[in-house]
Amino acid sequence: MITSSGRRGPRSGRHGYRDLVVDIRELARQGGVSVATVSRALNGHPEVNARTRQRIIELAARLGYQPSQAARALVRGRSDMIGLIWDTSYEAEGRRQPFLQDLLTGVKRALSNSGYHLLLLSTVPVLPGGVTASPDSPSRGSGAPAAVPAARGRRRTSETAEADPETGSEAASESKDPASDAPRTGGSATNPPRPEVDVDAYVRVARQHRLAAVLLMGVDEHHPAVTALVEAEIPCVGLDLPVRGPRATYVTSDNRVGATRAVRHLHRLGHTRIATITGPMDLMPAVERLAGYRLELARLGLPERPEYIRHGDFFLASGYRCARELLALDEPPTALFAAGDEMAIGAMRAAYDAGLSVPEDLAIVGFDDVEAATLVRPALTTVVQDREGLSVAAVDALRELIDSPVAVATEDGTPAVRPAHRIVATRLEVRESCGARVSRSS
Repeated sequence: MITSSGRRGPRSGRHGYRDLVVDIRELARQGGVSVATVSRALNGHPEVNARTRQRIIELAARLGYQPSQAARALVRGRSDMIGLIWDTSYEAEGRRQPFLQDLLTGVKRALSNSGYHLLLLSTVPVLPGGVTASPDSPSRGSGAPAAVPAARGRRRTSETAEADPETGSEAASESKDPASDAPRTGGSATNPPRPEVDVDAYVRVARQHRLAAVLLMGVDEHHPAVTALVEAEIPCVGLDLPVRGPRATYVTSDNRVGATRAVRHLHRLGHTRIATITGPMDLMPAVERLAGYRLELARLGLPERPEYIRHGDFFLASGYRCARELLALDEPPTALFAAGDEMAIGAMRAAYDAGLSVPEDLAIVGFDDVEAATLVRPALTTVVQDREGLSVAAVDALRELIDSPVAVATEDGTPAVRPAHRIVATRLEVRESCGARVSRSS
């Protein structure tokens, strides 16, 4: 339709959507008020009388007005965007961790319910001298992107659609572990220079996008780029990542208690030779689950046998390998607590290949409760992590940090009080793989 001013106004198409976007100036013009009045009315300021506010709200609804997110971010000093820094590198080797994928889905849902959006962050490699490395440069194989730290001691690559810090657009990027490579300045055609780690990269990207907060998953909490982010007092929440600071905290499952319940349950079923397969010892959940295993052995008066502790990586192949090693011992265990369900399922396969029966010859308990736990036979007894509880706790922690004022040191110079971390309860889901005949939760 044509308005009285001769401009083409918004109209509804045959699918019911608006053909044109109405900006705040058009809304002010048709409402016969100033832009400032429209802004105050839509934001509920008391300076605008109730009748005018209602009229502008109804006009905005009729014209299909949507506020500019960029303008709102400029006024408030932050957007409704939460940055996600996540080491997705497992996927590069054709492997995926189903629990983390499910957890990310829960976080996205909880953020959406709170009016926030999620932006996956990345930066590009930076060569010595500030030169940006080409995506096809051979230096990619010998260095690390400026701000995509992976977990310590594990070198992997990843490709995913991520936001470019300069343009905000999405592009494929690759990453390697910067924590294990010290930058160097020399190089040649066969031995090119390694990209330097840009320790301020995350801080710069967070401020550039006016991020409300940052969520950290699967990265190294001691990496300089993460440390800089925390020290800049940008709200940060780690999932299974113990970041701490005036505006940083973390959320995790009760890994230690979950592990103690698994070991206690196996002991109640009559087992005294109980082994474990851990996750990587640079990850907090793996450390806590091993600690729970050891604590419960001590409480039960069972000896801790070093040969019964094998180190995996939370994936199927390591569970298979470690179980084969345990079953080859002169005195193999009769029960196994695996710190992750995928490793537990790998161990079940190893027992089968060794001609053994689960649970008659080897009782197995896992941790996570992935979907496959109920599909394998026998069904896997496991420690259940509360995905919904973790997701909600993480988003609640983010919102609390966003809404709270910046903490400052006290007058005597002592550090400000740090936000409390959150621990979400776990429970044991008893199925057939441990030898119990009746399924129950505890």
